Amino acid sequence: KLQGEVEVLEGVERSTRRAMSELLDTLGRLSRYEEFLEGVVEVSDFAEVTDVLHRFWTMNGTNQDLRGFLGEGNGLIEDTRAHLATYGKEKEDEVMIGGAEISQLKKKLEGLR
Repeated sequence: KLQGEVEVLEGVERSTRRAMSELLDTLGRLSRYEEFLEGVVEVSDFAEVTDVLHRFWTMNGTNQDLRGFLGEGNGLIEDTRAHLATYGKEKEDEVMIGGAEISQLKKKLEGLR
């Protein structure tokens, strides 16, 4: 019974060591970003790293909003272009019909003279 508990505890220890190793790797990767942000704070008007991060999230949100507005605007432009093309075709047809009517009326007028 004791041997089984020892094996279970050894398994737990191995998985804990693996998790700790992964966390240390993550910490190492993230420390580069921390150093970068601290450098940004040193050469800018930001007082703390959190100010830089807040500014980033604000700008990122604004960028997403602007992209959404741009998409909506582009959709509106496409709809307007389609409407304008249809309107132009309708008016062109009306002009052609009007021209034909004028031609017929001219022939009729010449026949009356």
